[in-house]
Amino acid sequence: MCKWIEHGAENRRLGYPNLVGDWPVERQEQLLAAAGMRSLHPLGDQDGNEPLNVECLECGAAQTDTLFGVSEGIRLSWLPCAECNAKRFKPTQETIRTRMESLGLHLVGEFTGDPGLPLSAVCTRCSTPRAVSWTAVGGGSPPCLRCDGSKLDPDAPHRVYLIDFPHLGDRGVYKVGITHCANDNRLRSHEKAGGTVLATIEVA
Repeated sequence: MCKWIEHGAENRRLGYPNLVGDWPVERQEQLLAAAGMRSLHPLGDQDGNEPLNVECLECGAAQTDTLFGVSEGIRLSWLPCAECNAKRFKPTQETIRTRMESLGLHLVGEFTGDPGLPLSAVCTRCSTPRAVSWTAVGGGSPPCLRCDGSKLDPDAPHRVYLIDFPHLGDRGVYKVGITHCANDNRLRSHEKAGGTVLATIEVA
């Protein structure tokens, strides 16, 4: 709320004409109709820089904006709905393909538009298949586990482990999992959560 108040004072100082005085209901209804939005509460005369809860008629997303903000969005050719406006800047299939190629991966699957879903690709250097999301790549995951992540080589030895979590449930819980041999980070994370490592077996 402090930001709204701060910006409101600054906008008044700058003398934006559509912020001076109250917006009558008719003017608000016209603006929201032009923006493809509706108010989530009954409209009443209010200042153009006061927060307003609105819903997009196109996608149903709700947001808090100001009448001035919606008006400026239209003037600048933005979509006043933040959700719809963001969709215009989401990467396309071609964008993802080009960027994956620059990282040494050839995209063989379709990009659905969800950056969190795994993408099917093949390393252009060693021809190893790879399934990795665009979010994971952007977060630092190696494009190719064999070429870029030597510590996570899928052909290197791994360990199967058995861990006891006695504090979970009425009788405790046992977990069987698999991890690499590069370090014990996975096992330590389970121990921090209250588990006890009962056994580990190295497998090829």
